[in-house]
Amino acid sequence: SDMGRAPKGTTLERKDNSKGYSKENCIWATMKDQSNNTRRNVLLKYNGETLTIAQWADKTGLKWLTLWQRIKYFKWPVSKALTTPVIKGGSNP
Repeated sequence: SDMGRAPKGTTLERKDNSKGYSKENCIWATMKDQSNNTRRNVLLKYNGETLTIAQWADKTGLKWLTLWQRIKYFKWPVSKALTTPVIKGGSNP
């Protein structure tokens, strides 16, 4: 109730997941924002910027699954995973 009514399309999110729910530690966030603020996310650092795989996918235009496979399954370096274009019809993940 301290936060007021939720803006459309948002739910309550903690800024710091290790702290409790209080007005100082909560914001209204979309589900997409919240999914990028979980402990299970894989964070990738490239050119001084640290983002989740989903955020890098949005930024690069690559699919989330493509990046995940390149990093987790094929063990590509982050720089290669983020900068190699997908070859349509090829064996490139």
